[in-house]
Amino acid sequence: MFNATQADNYDYLYKVVVVGDTETGKSNILSRFTKDEFKEKICATIGVEFGTRTVQVNGKNVKAQVWDTAGQERYMAITSAYYRGAVGAMIIYDVTKRSSFTNVVKWVNEIKENGIENIPIVLVGNKMDLKSKREVPTNEAKEFAERNNLEFIEMSAKTNTNVDKAFEDLLTGIMRKVGKDLDVGNSLSPNEIKATPTGVAEPSKHEEEEKGAELEEEDIPAWAGELFREISEIKEQLKVVDKLENVVETMSNRMDDIEKRVTRLETRKVDFKTAHSKSVKSDK
Repeated sequence: MFNATQADNYDYLYKVVVVGDTETGKSNILSRFTKDEFKEKICATIGVEFGTRTVQVNGKNVKAQVWDTAGQERYMAITSAYYRGAVGAMIIYDVTKRSSFTNVVKWVNEIKENGIENIPIVLVGNKMDLKSKREVPTNEAKEFAERNNLEFIEMSAKTNTNVDKAFEDLLTGIMRKVGKDLDVGNSLSPNEIKATPTGVAEPSKHEEEEKGAELEEEDIPAWAGELFREISEIKEQLKVVDKLENVVETMSNRMDDIEKRVTRLETRKVDFKTAHSKSVKSDK
């Protein structure tokens, strides 16, 4: 298991994407990895969420820039842009929901279409703590991963089981691939390499220039910033929709209550008429 380090002290910066069907636990995996937090109830991701964590992998400080993409089909046009510059990916499925595992093929194809060719991918079965509800056997998922050249691991974001291990496997795979690419392209030594947003190493000239070129935690590409603004607008609009839905639900509940009261009054009215009719007949 790797250890966390200071966020502003890193040798490499890698962008990775976390994809999969909605409600597979992607947001909680991101939250658990970057903040060590877990929420029982969490809203579906709108567009993309973003987080970072700096850890030590193979003696190097690696800053993981993790992008949690929405699983809903309506956001695919937005989230496809976020594959740009990614050097690794996680595909999440829910071990208690077979349909999410069936759709892994779709996510593999999407990564290949939008991401860098042959990027390291880890297939993750989340919610392994829900043993009694399991629908996807471990061996079946493992065999699928082997056939498709994917790393495989099961985890539980809730119990914090194997979360760090999954990211360690992914980041180690990325470091290995970047190292091979460098061996093919040139013969730079580790001291001549600095981190970049996409994980592709570049030669550095002076130590001061390296420090000046390093990205801050909040730095993101301009195109991503524009999409974040659009997503923020959508979120604000959805808040209004949620409020309207709450008002409608409240009114609906009130109508139900009124209908029940009317029904009770009608019943009393009928009972009163019946009692009155019997009283009149007895008087006669």
